[in-house]
Order: sequence, then structure tokens, then C-alpha cells
Amino acid sequence: MNTEVLLKYQNLIYKMSNRFYGVSKEDLVQAGFVGLLKAYKNFDPNKCASFSTYAYDYIYGEMYECESKSKNVFVNKNMKRLYKEVLKTKEMLSQKNNREVSLNEVCDYLNIDVNLVMDIINSSSDYVPIEENTYVSENSNLDNLILLKSSLSKLNDLEKKIIKERFISDYTQEETARRLGISQSKVSRIESKSKEKIKTYIKG
Repeated sequence: MNTEVLLKYQNLIYKMSNRFYGVSKEDLVQAGFVGLLKAYKNFDPNKCASFSTYAYDYIYGEMYECESKSKNVFVNKNMKRLYKEVLKTKEMLSQKNNREVSLNEVCDYLNIDVNLVMDIINSSSDYVPIEENTYVSENSNLDNLILLKSSLSKLNDLEKKIIKERFISDYTQEETARRLGISQSKVSRIESKSKEKIKTYIKG
């Protein structure tokens, strides 16, 4: 790949890297150039009208993989210690009250922010909440959250990507469609289908 191509697309790569979180800018940019190189090697002008569109998909794909891998980061010892304390306290309070207690109750007892606990849970897995009212509510608890997370194993790769784009990265259906290189109507269909799969799994 010649220098002219690198210079022409480096601004696009840097701009695209701003759409991702939880991973270093340097790693994202490097992944972007890898994607550009792959696009350059595989591009066939007889099959694809625009190299820019073709390259965008490759660049995004490499950055997405880079971000996905970085999500499996090591949670520091203090966070792990706090999470264990939450689990221990949940069990204690459930036994004391002779019922399952909610995550909110546990956090109130420990005088910690429930959002901090949710950040720990989400940073140590690839799973995401599906509906706003299932994130943390009066009736939700850690067991329910774990069940919700395990349900994503029932989704295929594209379904998982769409759910993550929509509910972790908070992109609109139109933005998700552009990022994944598919139509908005397809995003909508798959999103609805994925939610139903998860709801069915949770209901048993």
C-alpha cells in the first residue's frame, strides 16, 4: 500500500477511533491501519464501486475486534474485593430477611453507589442489559442479572453485535446499521428477534 493511500485515510481512521471506548487510542488507530491494509489488498474495482465504503467496513471491523478484546480487561483488586463483598452481603441479607434481596438493598446496606457495582459487573463480562427497566430496579438482584447475562449465549454473532451497539454504545438503529454495514430495517428486525430470544430464555 502506497503512502498516498495512507495519508488519504489516516484522518478517517483517527475520526473513527473516537467512536470507541475502553481501549487506547493508539491500539484503535493501529487496528484501523490494519483494516485499511486488508481492504487495499482485497479490493476489487470490478466488484465494488467505492473503495472508501469498502475500506470503512474493514477499518471498523478491526477496531470493533480491538474494542471487544479490550472489554475482557482485568478488574483491579479493589473492584474484585468490593464485588465479593456485595455477593457476601446479598447472601447474608437474604438469609436474615428470609427472601431474596435486591441489588439496591445490598448497596444501601453497604452505603455504596449501585451504579458502581453495575460498572464492575459490566466491565468483567461481555453481557449487557436489554431493557432500561431491567438494568436495576426494586425487583432486580444479582441472580437475575447473571441470568440475563447468560442469556446472550443464545444469540448469534450478529445479534450480539447489534445488541451491544444499541444498548452498550447507545447508538441509534441508523448509526448501528451504518457501523455494521447493513440496513436499518435489518437492525430493527434482528434487535426485536434478539430481545424475544432473551426474554424467552429468562422466562425458562
